[in-house]
Amino acid sequence: MAKAKDDVVLRFREVVEPVLADLGYDCIHVELTVENGRKIARIFIDRLDGAATSIEDCVRVTRELDPVLDVADVMSARYELEVSSPGINRPLSRKKDFERFAGKKVAVRTFEKVGDRRNFLGTLLGIDGDEIRIDVDGREMRVPIEEVSKAHLDVL
Repeated sequence: MAKAKDDVVLRFREVVEPVLADLGYDCIHVELTVENGRKIARIFIDRLDGAATSIEDCVRVTRELDPVLDVADVMSARYELEVSSPGINRPLSRKKDFERFAGKKVAVRTFEKVGDRRNFLGTLLGIDGDEIRIDVDGREMRVPIEEVSKAHLDVL
Protein backbone atom coordinates (compact mmCIF):
# COMPACT_ATOMS: atom_id res chain seq x y z
CA MET A 1 0.00 0.00 0.00
CA ALA A 2 2.76 2.47 0.95
CA LYS A 3 4.59 1.74 -2.32
CA ALA A 4 1.51 2.57 -4.41
CA LYS A 5 1.04 5.82 -2.47
CA ASP A 6 4.71 6.70 -3.01
CA ASP A 7 4.28 6.09 -6.75
CA VAL A 8 1.29 8.44 -6.85
CA VAL A 9 3.22 11.12 -4.91
CA LEU A 10 6.08 10.81 -7.41
CA ARG A 11 3.64 11.07 -10.30
CA PHE A 12 2.07 14.21 -8.76
CA ARG A 13 5.55 15.73 -8.46
CA GLU A 14 6.38 14.88 -12.09
CA VAL A 15 3.23 16.64 -13.28
CA VAL A 16 3.18 19.69 -10.98
CA GLU A 17 6.88 20.63 -10.70
CA PRO A 18 7.30 21.94 -14.29
CA VAL A 19 4.01 23.84 -14.10
CA LEU A 20 4.99 25.38 -10.76
CA ALA A 21 8.45 26.32 -12.05
CA ASP A 22 6.87 28.09 -15.05
CA LEU A 23 4.63 30.02 -12.65
CA GLY A 24 7.55 30.97 -10.38
CA TYR A 25 7.05 28.45 -7.56
CA ASP A 26 8.88 25.49 -6.03
CA CYS A 27 7.08 22.28 -5.04
CA ILE A 28 8.16 21.79 -1.42
CA HIS A 29 6.13 18.70 -0.59
CA VAL A 30 3.23 16.57 -1.84
CA GLU A 31 1.02 14.82 0.70
CA LEU A 32 -1.82 12.39 0.05
CA THR A 33 -4.14 11.92 2.98
CA VAL A 34 -7.69 11.08 4.00
CA GLU A 35 -9.51 13.41 6.38
CA ASN A 36 -13.13 12.83 7.44
CA GLY A 37 -13.55 10.39 4.57
CA ARG A 38 -12.26 12.89 1.97
CA LYS A 39 -9.19 12.11 -0.12
CA ILE A 40 -6.89 15.12 -0.25
CA ALA A 41 -3.87 15.87 -2.41
CA ARG A 42 -2.01 18.65 -0.56
CA ILE A 43 0.78 20.49 -2.35
CA PHE A 44 3.07 22.84 -0.43
CA ILE A 45 4.68 25.63 -2.45
CA ASP A 46 7.29 28.37 -2.06
CA ARG A 47 7.84 31.36 -4.30
CA LEU A 48 11.09 31.16 -6.26
CA ASP A 49 11.67 34.90 -5.77
CA GLY A 50 11.95 34.39 -1.99
CA ALA A 51 8.84 36.43 -1.14
CA ALA A 52 6.32 35.02 1.32
CA THR A 53 3.71 32.73 -0.21
CA SER A 54 0.28 34.35 0.01
CA ILE A 55 -3.27 33.07 -0.19
CA GLU A 56 -3.45 34.65 -3.64
CA ASP A 57 -0.45 32.53 -4.69
CA CYS A 58 -2.22 29.38 -3.50
CA VAL A 59 -5.42 30.32 -5.34
CA ARG A 60 -3.47 31.07 -8.54
CA VAL A 61 -1.60 27.76 -8.38
CA THR A 62 -4.80 25.81 -7.67
CA ARG A 63 -6.48 27.35 -10.72
CA GLU A 64 -3.50 26.49 -12.92
CA LEU A 65 -2.97 22.96 -11.58
CA ASP A 66 -6.58 21.75 -11.52
CA PRO A 67 -6.97 21.31 -15.30
CA VAL A 68 -3.42 19.97 -15.70
CA LEU A 69 -4.00 17.30 -13.04
CA ASP A 70 -7.40 16.42 -14.56
CA VAL A 71 -5.80 15.77 -17.95
CA ALA A 72 -2.83 13.90 -16.46
CA ASP A 73 -5.22 11.65 -14.49
CA VAL A 74 -2.61 11.22 -11.77
CA MET A 75 -4.97 9.58 -9.31
CA SER A 76 -8.00 7.58 -10.44
CA ALA A 77 -9.92 8.11 -7.20
CA ARG A 78 -11.80 11.37 -6.61
CA TYR A 79 -9.82 13.83 -4.49
CA GLU A 80 -9.67 17.45 -3.42
CA LEU A 81 -6.65 19.55 -4.32
CA GLU A 82 -5.26 21.82 -1.61
CA VAL A 83 -2.36 24.18 -2.26
CA SER A 84 -0.66 25.68 0.77
CA SER A 85 2.43 27.50 1.94
CA PRO A 86 4.70 25.29 4.03
CA GLY A 87 4.23 27.38 7.18
CA ILE A 88 6.64 27.60 10.10
CA ASN A 89 6.69 23.84 10.75
CA ARG A 90 7.42 23.24 7.07
CA PRO A 91 7.70 19.67 5.83
CA LEU A 92 11.11 18.39 4.80
CA SER A 93 11.21 15.72 2.12
CA ARG A 94 14.03 16.44 -0.31
CA LYS A 95 17.78 16.21 0.20
CA LYS A 96 18.10 19.93 -0.46
CA ASP A 97 15.61 20.61 2.39
CA PHE A 98 17.80 18.70 4.83
CA GLU A 99 20.86 20.64 3.62
CA ARG A 100 19.14 24.04 3.67
CA PHE A 101 17.78 23.74 7.20
CA ALA A 102 20.90 22.36 8.90
CA GLY A 103 21.15 23.87 12.36
CA LYS A 104 17.37 23.98 12.86
CA LYS A 105 15.27 21.90 15.23
CA VAL A 106 13.46 19.05 13.43
CA ALA A 107 11.08 16.20 14.11
CA VAL A 108 11.59 13.05 12.03
CA ARG A 109 9.50 9.86 11.99
CA THR A 110 10.60 6.69 10.22
CA PHE A 111 8.70 3.79 8.66
CA GLU A 112 10.71 1.25 10.64
CA LYS A 113 12.91 1.53 13.70
CA VAL A 114 16.36 2.96 13.13
CA GLY A 115 18.41 1.69 16.03
CA ASP A 116 15.99 1.66 18.92
CA ARG A 117 13.52 4.33 17.77
CA ARG A 118 11.17 5.63 15.09
CA ASN A 119 10.89 9.24 16.31
CA PHE A 120 13.76 11.70 16.34
CA LEU A 121 13.59 15.22 17.78
CA GLY A 122 16.73 17.29 17.68
CA THR A 123 18.97 19.60 15.72
CA LEU A 124 19.43 18.83 12.04
CA LEU A 125 23.14 18.52 11.28
CA GLY A 126 22.65 18.05 7.55
CA ILE A 127 22.81 15.15 5.16
CA ASP A 128 25.65 12.78 4.37
CA GLY A 129 25.04 10.74 1.24
CA ASP A 130 21.65 9.14 1.76
CA GLU A 131 21.54 9.65 5.52
CA ILE A 132 20.11 12.53 7.54
CA ARG A 133 22.27 13.53 10.51
CA ILE A 134 20.42 14.69 13.63
CA ASP A 135 21.80 15.69 17.03
CA VAL A 136 19.44 14.09 19.55
CA ASP A 137 20.37 15.07 23.11
CA GLY A 138 24.05 15.41 22.25
CA ARG A 139 24.23 12.15 20.29
CA GLU A 140 24.51 12.13 16.49
CA MET A 141 21.89 9.90 14.93
CA ARG A 142 21.93 8.87 11.28
CA VAL A 143 18.65 8.12 9.55
CA PRO A 144 18.50 6.72 6.00
CA ILE A 145 16.43 9.17 3.95
CA GLU A 146 14.39 6.33 2.39
CA GLU A 147 13.22 5.37 5.91
CA VAL A 148 11.74 8.83 6.60
CA SER A 149 7.94 8.71 6.63
CA LYS A 150 7.53 12.29 7.83
CA ALA A 151 9.88 15.14 8.72
CA HIS A 152 9.31 18.80 9.49
CA LEU A 153 10.87 21.80 11.17
CA ASP A 154 9.88 21.86 14.83
CA VAL A 155 9.48 25.55 15.59
CA LEU A 156 6.70 25.28 18.17
